[in-house]
Amino acid sequence: AGKTEWGSQGRGGGIAGYNLGVITSCVNKATGTVTSEINFTGGIAGHNQGRILSSWNEATVKGDRYVGGLSGKQAPPYVKDDSFFDPMLVLYQSYNAGDVHGTTLVGGLAGSGGCPTVSCYNAGNVFADDSAGGLYGMFEDVDYRIRPTNYIYACYNTGNVTTKYD
Repeated sequence: AGKTEWGSQGRGGGIAGYNLGVITSCVNKATGTVTSEINFTGGIAGHNQGRILSSWNEATVKGDRYVGGLSGKQAPPYVKDDSFFDPMLVLYQSYNAGDVHGTTLVGGLAGSGGCPTVSCYNAGNVFADDSAGGLYGMFEDVDYRIRPTNYIYACYNTGNVTTKYD
């Protein structure tokens, strides 16, 4: 229990500000809010370039851009010079139950990015000015024309999504 706050540097997370490794079986049960004033705010990791497995967030998450219940920015599964594909950069069997608030690129799981996302769900409400989604604010692929690398499989959303602008 507690409150996690990060200043204007961004990359605020309930477990890690910037994850390059493996977060597994972790829970953010903060009774307060995970807050960042600029970019990359997540209930588990502010910026995730690793794995989040069997973990969940129960705290409210607030930020400006790239705000998500699990990760604010979810890196695509390419590393370094975009020549090496790492299929293990995944969100797996994880969920968000906290409300998520931001200006743009706001999602129940991740604000923006993409990776194989399997057996995850969002139960929190999502509030943004624009670019908001129950799972991702913006889901992307590195180069879908050559080889689709990112996908969402067996995931769902039960939270409300509210945007200010149409």
